[in-house]
Amino acid sequence: MREQSIDPILARALYESALDEGDWWPALERLRNTLSSSEATLAVFDSRQPPAVETTREFLTAETCKPYLEHYGRIDPKNAYFSRASSGFVFNDARCFDDGFVSRNCFYQEYTIPIGLRRTLDLLLEAGDGRNVFLAVMRSDRKGYYEEGDEAALRVAGPHFLRVLAVRERLSAAETAARVATGALDQLSIGILLFDPSGRIILANAAALEMCGNGGCLRICKNRLVADPSAATAEIEAAVRQAAGSCGQVHAMRIGRREDEALLAWFAPMPASSPLNPGTGRTVLAIIAGPAQKSNVLPEQLRRLYGLTAAEAELAIVLAGGVTLAEAARRRGIKLSTTRTQLLSILQKLGIHRQSDLVRLVARLPGALLQ
Repeated sequence: MREQSIDPILARALYESALDEGDWWPALERLRNTLSSSEATLAVFDSRQPPAVETTREFLTAETCKPYLEHYGRIDPKNAYFSRASSGFVFNDARCFDDGFVSRNCFYQEYTIPIGLRRTLDLLLEAGDGRNVFLAVMRSDRKGYYEEGDEAALRVAGPHFLRVLAVRERLSAAETAARVATGALDQLSIGILLFDPSGRIILANAAALEMCGNGGCLRICKNRLVADPSAATAEIEAAVRQAAGSCGQVHAMRIGRREDEALLAWFAPMPASSPLNPGTGRTVLAIIAGPAQKSNVLPEQLRRLYGLTAAEAELAIVLAGGVTLAEAARRRGIKLSTTRTQLLSILQKLGIHRQSDLVRLVARLPGALLQ
């Protein structure tokens, strides 16, 4: 007997619309028509998350699915068969429920028959670990019961639906992880850019977008990093090429003509083992910051970390901003001698010796990099 192959139109709907766009309707609609059905559905029941049901919406709309999910699903007589079945089991109600049973069963009398469905062909695609996945077609009693040829066609289509579903779920998980990672990077006050090997920007956090969109020495044009002066653009492109190349060189550069707008940038290759690398060169990570990166450490945080008094913590933050001891005393309205005494106490508690050490220590604190 010749092995049945999947319908090419169904295959195209699965591997184009469903896989690429997440649109299951064309594939389910083709399956519905191929098996002369009134409705086709793909359902995922997972104890760890809400049910996910895709239908052709001919009979099973959001309104008609709701009673099943909230009540009738628990009394569905097919459950007794699926509870003992493993993946690949096909349920055909023509072999299990005769007209006498249907006439007495409230699931059929109150739910399926009133919405125009009676006959069911249901393939258990996946079972176990609190998760069941079903591919089903349904029709009215007028269209008659499903035969062995219909079961065979559903068995052939089932693995393709399951394969596409698995890929879509992995893509969704990856997209969620990417959104979470991008959200985390957006909390940083330093700019983070990720380039593909050709120099196109594939990721930029909020700080990088701000640096490139405030009329300063950097901007993003057609997904590429452009600098002023123009010679810096060529240096950026060279830095990305060097980092993306086989040697993976790290390149540091200063961007900007004026001291008050100058940015410092590092271009570094992502590790060869990184999943972000496409296999044709490395992706490149760029870190961009101003020479005097503003610290976002709060006095209360220094008090908790190092046991400083409120006055000492306030002075430490002011000094870390680069002002002189005399200016700090003037701003706080206290004597220079008092300020000097507080500084000595701060240095002792932090285990450092000079005001310059204080500036570096505060700048290195993780909180200093937060927005």
